[in-house]
Order: sequence, then C-alpha cells, then structure tokens
Amino acid sequence: MSQKNNTYQITRQVFLLLMLWVCQTSFASNAITTDTVLVNLKLEGKTVPGQPVIALKDQRFRVMGFGNTNDCQSATTKTDNQTWSFKLAKGQTYVIGWKNKKGWFNQKLKAYYSGPFTANHNGQIVIFNPTLGGTLEYDLTKIPSYVKIFPINVSLFRHGPLGEKDQMQVASAKVRTLKKIRFKNMAPGNYSFEAMNSPKSHGHEPYLYDQRPIRLEANKTLKLDPIVPVLDTTVEPGDITITGKVVDAKGNPLPNKEVTLMVAGPLDERKKLLFYKKPKTNKHGEFAFEGVVPGRTVSVWCEHTSARFPNLNKDISTTIVIGSTYAPIVKGNIFTPLPLINQQNKAINPEMYAGKIVVYDFWATWCSPCIQSLPKFNAMANEMQSDELCFVSVNLNKDIMKWRQKLSTQSWNKITHGWLDRTKTDILSQSFSIPLYVIVDQSGVVQHTTNHWNVKEKLNTLLATRH
Repeated sequence: MSQKNNTYQITRQVFLLLMLWVCQTSFASNAITTDTVLVNLKLEGKTVPGQPVIALKDQRFRVMGFGNTNDCQSATTKTDNQTWSFKLAKGQTYVIGWKNKKGWFNQKLKAYYSGPFTANHNGQIVIFNPTLGGTLEYDLTKIPSYVKIFPINVSLFRHGPLGEKDQMQVASAKVRTLKKIRFKNMAPGNYSFEAMNSPKSHGHEPYLYDQRPIRLEANKTLKLDPIVPVLDTTVEPGDITITGKVVDAKGNPLPNKEVTLMVAGPLDERKKLLFYKKPKTNKHGEFAFEGVVPGRTVSVWCEHTSARFPNLNKDISTTIVIGSTYAPIVKGNIFTPLPLINQQNKAINPEMYAGKIVVYDFWATWCSPCIQSLPKFNAMANEMQSDELCFVSVNLNKDIMKWRQKLSTQSWNKITHGWLDRTKTDILSQSFSIPLYVIVDQSGVVQHTTNHWNVKEKLNTLLATRH
C-alpha cells in the first residue's frame, strides 16, 4: 500500500510540474506575440535566385554570410515570388541580406545587405533591391619589372553604414604569378581595395602597396591597374637633399654600404610611393640623395637600421649606426642599454637603472593589445614602486610624434616612458612580437621575457629569491 502511495505522489508531482511548464510557455508565447509585428519584404528589380534573410542592424555582416549565421532569420511565409513575410520584434532595427539558391549553375550574389529599417507595425511593407552583382578586375600583368611582387595579397573590404571605418573583408586572394585577378558577383556598393606584398617579401625594395576606395556597380566590371612606386630621377626647384653617414657602434665610418630611400606621400594621395636610386657610401661612410620631393615622409635604410622623417620640408643630414653588439633578448643574456629619448626630447641615461631590477614593456601605438595592457603596467608600477625597481615603456613607433600624441591623452605617470631611436640601434633586426615584457636583474642579466600578462608573477618570484 505504501508503495502505491509513493507512486501516486511521484506521478502527481510530475503532472503538476508539467502543467506549470505549459502555463509558463503559453504566457511567454503570448508575451512574444504581443511584441512582434508581421513585416512584408517586397523585392523590386532583377536579382539572382534566392531568398531574403534578416538580422539586427548590429549584426549586418551576418546577412552577408560571415560569422555566426544562426543570428539570421528566414521568412515565416512567402506570399508570392516577390514578397516574403517575417515576424519581427517591434521597434527593433534590421538589415536584409540575400541567401543564394544552392546549385552548381546558379549565379551568386556576394556581400549584399540593405539599408536599415525599423519594424513598426503589422502589414508594414519594406522594399529592397539586391540587383545583380558587379565584377572587380585587377591587372597584375601591368606591374613593372622593378617592383618586387611575390607573393601579393589582394583583398576587398565591404563598407558598412559608417563608411571606411565600418568594413569587413569579403574577398581575398594570394597571388604568386602575373595575371588578372577577378572578384565576381559582388553586391553593388562602396568597398576598400587593397593589394600589397607580403611583409616578408619586400624588405626595403620598391614594392606594391595599393590601397584605395572603390565603388562597384550592378552588372558592370571595374578595371583597375596597379598603383606602383615611381622611380624619381628628376631634380626640380624646391626639392630637398638628404645627406648622411653610416658608422658602426664605435663611430667608425662604413664604406661601400648600400643605402635605400623610400618616400610616402599624404594618405589622400593614391600615387604615394616614390623610390630613388640606391647609392653606396664612400670611403668616409657618406651618402647623399638629391632631388627628393618635399612634404613627404622619408625613410632612410641601411641594412636593418633606419631613420624616419615625417613631413620633411628642408635639407637634412643624419647618421645611421649599424652593426651594434646587441645580444638577443633571451634569458641569461646581458641586456644592452637602449638609446631611448624621453618626452622632453632628451636622451635617457641608462646609468639611472644601475643596480636595480628593470621591467621593460615594448609597445607601439598601432598595437591594440599593447594599449590595453599599458594601464595594467602602470598600475603594477604604482603598486610595487620601490627604490630597487624601475618600470620602463619602450615605444617602437617610427614616428615620434605619434608616441607623444598618445602619451598626451593618457595618465600613465608611474612609468618611465622612452622612444627608441632607430638611428642608433639595430636591435629591431631581432624578431619578436609585442607587447613584450622583459625583466632585467640588478646585474643587467635578462631573467624573463614574455608576451603574456604574467610579468607580475615572474617579478614577484625574482624578488622572493633575493630575500
């Protein structure tokens, strides 16, 4: 009898739980129904076979088939060949994409999304028109022989509603032969186009660096010829002269060294790369470039060392130091003092670190992880400050003004900030990624290097061994 009662009680509890779940589901369904509206999408014009999909405005790239496409919503019903109905959340803003019909012979449409619309009321009609795709043709056969070209990365980025700052890569190709590249069936609209050498391939030679905004039109082909560096052999009124000397770490002149000059123009000038014939240093280690176009950013290279001069408008002379005896930054090696310049444009004396543990943070303004970790580095310097510790940030930007501008907007005041003078070091010939944290002990020996935020743990371990 007791067993039957237990069975009855269990059955009764299960039944009550089931009824409660049914009621909650029904209530939720009613709540959703009252907050949704039926919106009709009406197709106008001719396009490829397929059907519309919808996503929230913030997920607009999902409707183009990128990322998690589960966020996209398909039609509830199809009224006719040109109209689809969707149940949408009232007051939300959406964009429309186009899902191509599967099939080997079906034409495709890539990277389409509509302008945003807000779901307001039942029966609302939204007209959209994907049209037909356009084609981009890029003719690599027209690259001159003096340009070092392989391999080349070619990319196409679709603009969002916010323009060039709101974009996503929608097509790409890696090219190793001279040929025409075609991106077909791309939705009409604004794009950014980019073609450039792989960073490992061009070194300091004339290379391809072609970036520009473009617009593709329906059922048309946009043909582009490469924009390549131009050999400048003319001397015109107003041109400037760059002279200099190449020396070793002890100041001795280095003859017969090849020097390279690269010139970049304003960002809005598409034919922005110039290059000049490469001289070799004379017996005194001297070199000269004449007829250099003014108002450009100039980089002078010798082996792995460079000097960079933004917006150069007058004759200059520079000294490049190469062959420095910089040991690799690895555990157990002596850390060679770096030529750092402070915010007042004065050299930082490395003697100020003598007998102290120094924690270096190598970073650059273009490195997002570096910018995110610098506040932590500053906080750690504030927390652990003592007479036996120094925290130094080493900026690797070529342009000192970008470094100064970044620091002027921040309050990282517990760190010693230094900009690396590339004309006096070839340490960047070493290969390392940033942010890079380096802990150097009182004897000047590297004790730890890391690209991860475990530097505090390693520093505490080092401090513990000293007491």
